[in-house]
Amino acid sequence: MATETMTTSRVLTVALAGNPNVGKSTLFNALTGLKAKVANYPGVTVEKKVGTLALPVWGEEARSQKPEASRTPHEVRRGVGEHFAAQLVDLPGTYSLAGRSPDEHVATQVVLGQMAGTPRPDVIVVVCDASNLERNLYLVTQVLELGRPTVVALTMMDIAREQGKQIDVAKLSLHLRAPVVAVQANKGIGVDDLKKAIAKAAHHKGVALELPLPEVMQTHVDRLQAILVEEKVSLADQAEFDAHLMIGMGEDDGGADVSDVRRQLPRVRAELAAALEACAKADVDPIASEIDAHYQFIGNVVADVLRVDAPTPNYRTVSTSDKIDRVLTHKVWGLAIFVAIMALVFVSIFKFAAPVMDFLKDDVIGGAGGWLAGHMSDGPLRSLLVDGVIAGVGNVVVFLPQIAILFLFLAILEDSGYMSRAAFLMDRIMSKVGLHGKSFIPMLSGYACAVPAIMGTRVIENRRDRLATILVLPLMSCSARLPVYALVIATFFGGLSALAQGGILLAMYALGTLGAFAMAWLLKRTLLKGPPPAFILEMPPYRLPNWKVVATTVASRCWAFLKRAGTLIFAFSVIMWAATNYPKASVEASSQQPEANTQQVDEQAAANAARALQLEHSIAGQVGKFIAPVFAPLGYDWKLSIGVTGAFFAREVVVSTMGIVYSVGEADEESEALQERIRADYSPLVGVSLMVFVVFCMQCLSTLAVARRETGNWGWPAFMFVYMTAMAWVAAFVTYQGGKWLGF
Repeated sequence: MATETMTTSRVLTVALAGNPNVGKSTLFNALTGLKAKVANYPGVTVEKKVGTLALPVWGEEARSQKPEASRTPHEVRRGVGEHFAAQLVDLPGTYSLAGRSPDEHVATQVVLGQMAGTPRPDVIVVVCDASNLERNLYLVTQVLELGRPTVVALTMMDIAREQGKQIDVAKLSLHLRAPVVAVQANKGIGVDDLKKAIAKAAHHKGVALELPLPEVMQTHVDRLQAILVEEKVSLADQAEFDAHLMIGMGEDDGGADVSDVRRQLPRVRAELAAALEACAKADVDPIASEIDAHYQFIGNVVADVLRVDAPTPNYRTVSTSDKIDRVLTHKVWGLAIFVAIMALVFVSIFKFAAPVMDFLKDDVIGGAGGWLAGHMSDGPLRSLLVDGVIAGVGNVVVFLPQIAILFLFLAILEDSGYMSRAAFLMDRIMSKVGLHGKSFIPMLSGYACAVPAIMGTRVIENRRDRLATILVLPLMSCSARLPVYALVIATFFGGLSALAQGGILLAMYALGTLGAFAMAWLLKRTLLKGPPPAFILEMPPYRLPNWKVVATTVASRCWAFLKRAGTLIFAFSVIMWAATNYPKASVEASSQQPEANTQQVDEQAAANAARALQLEHSIAGQVGKFIAPVFAPLGYDWKLSIGVTGAFFAREVVVSTMGIVYSVGEADEESEALQERIRADYSPLVGVSLMVFVVFCMQCLSTLAVARRETGNWGWPAFMFVYMTAMAWVAAFVTYQGGKWLGF
């Protein structure tokens, strides 16, 4: 679809492109000052990261050569020595504009100006790893073929120098006919020079790089170019590159996620077929010819600009990362260390979060509820605010410290480079169940939240492998399950040590992981049968985490959790309050209470008895009694059935629902009142049965919604809901009935 060329009335748009693991995110943070908006591209769930970039004004000399009448409105408003804001878009990492994965496809669409909601970039900054110059220049040359303003940012210059590689930056710029700037973003070196180069490039037309192709290919490129312009699906200044790319990609694989809709136009489809047929007759491989043309040019450039001397004394043939990998990627020791790290994470969740959770429970949530109760007269409004809103939302917010610790560990593992090693280790296991090694990273992210984890499956090229990963990802115990686990463990196993409690929690996470592997094995041998996938993964060097980036990541994820608590859980808490308080119990029902209850001396006991009676006659109570037979074989009564049923909307509401059901006010997993009420009604075996049910059950509307967007229809999400719910019921049934048979 054609996109408008740069307009003079909108904010400058700068795209940041590059291969994975070239320091693109670090450079983005340096350019924007860690201030970014994160959303999704329209129609897809690929993350869109946009920041504000402060650029120096166009130079005085250049301004003087251009009369004010012909300058853009932005230029007229700027003064010498001032800065102006531009929009910087951080694109998904890609090795090529002809990539097949969904992430690479989105990066290509943005660069080409074909992504709805994102203007065609006015300047494209390509981040290039200087220590792997030849490989990185492939993407650079593709972007240069567009003839658009382009700036090349050379990162990893310090590593290149240690390897004895000397790059003539000025000569490289002459070869590419584009500005090249060496940067070291983590130290701020070259960042200002890069901003100046971007500002200058925005006011100069780019020069298209032309590479020779076999005559038969070039003939059909020209023909297809004319058709794209006539059909109005490509800009005139971009049609040649579009035609070049479409023929150079060969036959479309028909993948629904990444296919180019323009290929389906009759004239385009006919010309593509004619081009491929002509190439076949001439014994020309379009894909190989495209690659050869680029690397022939790249080879000549590298030979002229790169000089390799003896490595510096600090450089070792066997790098520090290699030495560490001998241990951390060892098939025995590496796996043992990985398990130990995961154990440390789960023990820390209990050990280090406790003081902050106590503060939230006693001072923040309890204080807010107590203050409102003391300043409002008794009535429905006070009950709604104290027992509904504060009790419901507060019972979930109290788990924020534990969730923050989980996100903190994940961010550190990712930023240090260990996550790729974990994926390599787990590939041996993943391949045995038919999953791709790249599936591990989204699955590990699933411990935090299944929604971004499902988005992360877009790095998996093969649709069957991606679909299998999506279908089993919700079995990984996400942070939303943590409040349920914590409540049950604190209630029935609170007397055990932190290590023992952490062990129980780890067992729940392991159960979900094993269930995911088992289901993946079954899917890859039935519905999604296919050959074992190949696994190729680039290992980034180990590095100390950038603590600003880690802190920003944790803060953004925690804020997302709080927003969820303030919207979905807030709404559900109000609904549950209404459902548990209406209709009011009749006078006749009150007279049916046992005499012992009506003669309670203790006012709190009498109030609890009245609330229990009200709950039994409320809408929620009647619904709970109606569905109770379904859950009775699992050991649940009508009260627990209410909590389980409510969790089908979102797992987080189980704790808040139980707090409302038992009318214990600002209760959390450490509330003695809530624990006593639950212990009085249920055995530890029922608690274990509940945890097992939560491990396997599909209880998240957001996950189903994002799965629908990723798979393109509601069929697979419906299948996911049915199989996980059935799996949860059977597992909980076996746990409870088996435990009773064994005498527990």
